[in-house]
Amino acid sequence: MEPLIHFVLLLLSQLIIGMAFLKLFFKLEPSPQNIAFSILFGLGIHSLIPFSLELFFIPLSYFTIYIFIFFLTIFLLFTSKLNLKAIFTLFKNRIRFPNHFILLLIPLFILIGLSMWRAFYFPPFAVDITSGAEAVSMYTLKEKTLINSVFDVYQNGNTLKPAFLTSLQVIYKLAGFPFGQIWLSQIVICFLVILAAEMKITINSIIVIFLLILFLAIPEMYAYTYSLLYDYPNLIYFTSFLIYLNRFIQTQNKHNLYLSSIWLGFATYIRPETILLGVMLATVSILLLIQSKKWFDKIYSICIFSITPTFVYLISVYLYIHFYLPTTYSISAQINHQLFDFTDAWMKIKNATIDLFFSAYGISNYSYFPLLFILITFIDIVFLKFLSKNGKFYLMSISIVYVFFPLLSHVLPGMSIDYTIKRAYFKLFPLMLLYFANCGTLLKLTIKLDNFMYKGKTNSI
Repeated sequence: MEPLIHFVLLLLSQLIIGMAFLKLFFKLEPSPQNIAFSILFGLGIHSLIPFSLELFFIPLSYFTIYIFIFFLTIFLLFTSKLNLKAIFTLFKNRIRFPNHFILLLIPLFILIGLSMWRAFYFPPFAVDITSGAEAVSMYTLKEKTLINSVFDVYQNGNTLKPAFLTSLQVIYKLAGFPFGQIWLSQIVICFLVILAAEMKITINSIIVIFLLILFLAIPEMYAYTYSLLYDYPNLIYFTSFLIYLNRFIQTQNKHNLYLSSIWLGFATYIRPETILLGVMLATVSILLLIQSKKWFDKIYSICIFSITPTFVYLISVYLYIHFYLPTTYSISAQINHQLFDFTDAWMKIKNATIDLFFSAYGISNYSYFPLLFILITFIDIVFLKFLSKNGKFYLMSISIVYVFFPLLSHVLPGMSIDYTIKRAYFKLFPLMLLYFANCGTLLKLTIKLDNFMYKGKTNSI
């Protein structure tokens, strides 16, 4: 019972911290989608607390971590003047589907329930975690420091990583969860709420439910909703970055630019290479998709955007790994010395495409979800000749992510298709979902379904 109380209190703290930040600095009002974003934001802030205490050489105990969380939560609650009762009432009343769709949601609830049970009941088993963040967090509980005796016996690329996972594991183990990773189920559910809210703006609820089930049931990805690793948390914060970047492209509201930068900062804190992909996507999007700004304003926006992820990278990677950890791991030693061998680069793209999308191995990992995306995109471009502004943004993002990781594996040959790229491509699938919500094929289907079911009246959140 005590761990459950801790979990609820941590969840409430994350909601307050996230909503307070969104309200104070970005003037965002509560909505079901913003509540989910707030919890993700608050969890990201929580992950910085043990890491920040470590930077100042403060022992990581139950008292120091939880007293910091408590005072930060109380300070932001009173500073922002949040009305928690109104927030919970709004969430209860607004995030809903019509009653006759409840049966369609049962497969989704079953998949989520099984994932939560496995995350709670089974220990982490991925080698990258058991030889890295999990081992470090276990010894942190004993020695009250992230730089503990694990590094005396074992150092590799898994132990020498930013402290996002380690910090959260420490917090939730102190809360009474022996395996810690129950927070993973929490952010997966928030992510599904965000995706559902984004999709229901434009397409019919039946299509939304169907696509969410297909998305959650992607075999390889589903395993990482309960198997602790860096990739699923990274794709959640990475997708949040792109959602707000797209809002900036469409509205040119600076608050959306700043928030997208923060989301990319969290994604970089999880996987450092994300900063390269994120800044590349932001640069291309701002330069090509914003028509009304002057070039100086575009360059200025890109520079402002880059500040937060760059700061996070410098603190969590350069400072922490190089000056705090007893590191002997050097990324420069892993770089390919034949960078201009374009034949090899092309072969990496070709092999990743064939192996992961057009083979029995690829179907066993990703099912038919990529093929569905290819089919719908083909219909949009060839037959309907229609691409919305949002659709163009997500289609461009998908293309850049698709090319980026094989090219990165060309630069860093240690990145294999079967492991690293296969998991890195998880980032493609939520972007495909967001493209579906803005594609001509499903928009036309939505009009027909709405006319049939609601006599022209749409159902929205």
